[in-house]
Amino acid sequence: MDEGSGWFVGESGRQQGPLTTTQVQALIAAGKITGSALVWREGMANWAPISSAFSSAPPPLSGNQVSSVAAPNAQTGGLPKKKRGCLFAFLALLGLFTIAVVIAAISDTAPRRSSEASSIPRTASATENLSSVATCALGQPFTLGKFRYTISERATLQSIGNNFIQRQPQPGATFLIVTYTIENVGNETETALSSDFYLLDHLGRKFRTSSHAETALAMSSNGQKDLILSELQPGVSKTTQQVFELPLQSVQTKGLKLMVPEKGFLGRKEIAVPLN
Repeated sequence: MDEGSGWFVGESGRQQGPLTTTQVQALIAAGKITGSALVWREGMANWAPISSAFSSAPPPLSGNQVSSVAAPNAQTGGLPKKKRGCLFAFLALLGLFTIAVVIAAISDTAPRRSSEASSIPRTASATENLSSVATCALGQPFTLGKFRYTISERATLQSIGNNFIQRQPQPGATFLIVTYTIENVGNETETALSSDFYLLDHLGRKFRTSSHAETALAMSSNGQKDLILSELQPGVSKTTQQVFELPLQSVQTKGLKLMVPEKGFLGRKEIAVPLN
């Protein structure tokens, strides 16, 4: 069996797909696909018993009618309606995330554009700005605007995700995942960006969260990680994470700081949390 993709599996009136060959074999091994299942992919005239395409599948049950299931509509690219809806929803979320990142970048760079000329080295500028920023230790609670934070731990990883989506850092880099608790100390429900932290390393370089790693984390965290926005109720604490990709040297060299900005378009304060 080749390592192709685009398999659709139909059983008991439900469809799954597109799936890779490896994913279908894993579902068979886990007992989540039975001998009554049918499979189809582009190039096949009709659905066929799963045992005819995968030798590891149990034999079909008697009376299994191949002709009773229609192949996915070629005009829709082979995607069932339910899966197309999930794809459109994911693309919409990705678009919102991109807009949020652009807005955050604009709000971050606007104050610097009104400052002195760009001939000042970036590293010196970052260091000078830190002199007026309050510092809190790892594990020390602090309040910023309408929220109370505790940055509890940080860890480095070389892979993030699950069996369906996995991300690895580029060569010479690592993922750094920050775990923290946030509590809404105001009197109303607040909706805020879920990935607005950033890192400054010993060279003054600035690292935003990794969109690829954040997506993999959100899809494998059982609801603990919000992809774009978090809804925070008054008096309720939420433990969540943010993940960054940065050079190994930045993690190993003293001076790495997590920067926590005040949420909201009018927020201008920041708290620095040393990570090494």
